[in-house]
Order: sequence, then structure tokens, then C-alpha cells
Amino acid sequence: METDTEIRLKESIVQLGAAGVRYVCGSMVDSGSINRVKCVPLDKLERATRSGIGISKCWATALSNDHIIATEALGGPTGDIRLLPDPGSLVQLVATPA
Repeated sequence: METDTEIRLKESIVQLGAAGVRYVCGSMVDSGSINRVKCVPLDKLERATRSGIGISKCWATALSNDHIIATEALGGPTGDIRLLPDPGSLVQLVATPA
């Protein structure tokens, strides 16, 4: 049985698709106060809310000029962090049809 959240998510996907939306973006603010964004196709959003959107752990060490610094804590750009989209916060941006 689907939860209310799952039903609302499916309805949102249909509405966004009808409006011409093709991608949904997830974002995080890194330690340098820079907004990092990763997008997924709209038809993958339902899966992304369950398993997350993968981003590199090295995003946490990115500088404001996008250079990556070395750190003993991470040991290199292996593995990932999962951004978990909040279906309740979906907003279609004005003047950005994709």
C-alpha cells in the first residue's frame, strides 16, 4: 500500500512532467557556503527519494574556486554521499522550463 507521501510524489511528478519539467535538482551547501547542485531526470525522482542522489565526498573539501584539497579524513575521491530529496519541497522555478 502506498503512503500519502508516495501518492503526492507521483502526483507531483505527473504535474511537473505536464508542465514540461525534465530534471529535478538537489542541492547542498558546502563548508565554504557554496551551493552544490546535482540534477536527476524527472522520471528518476521517485527512485532518488528512496536511494538518494550520489555526490562525491570530495565536495566537502571543495574550495570557492572549485579546487579540491587533500585531507587525511577522506583519503581521496572514493565513495559517495547521498542527497535525499524532500518531496514536500518540490518547487517549479519560474523561467527555467527544464
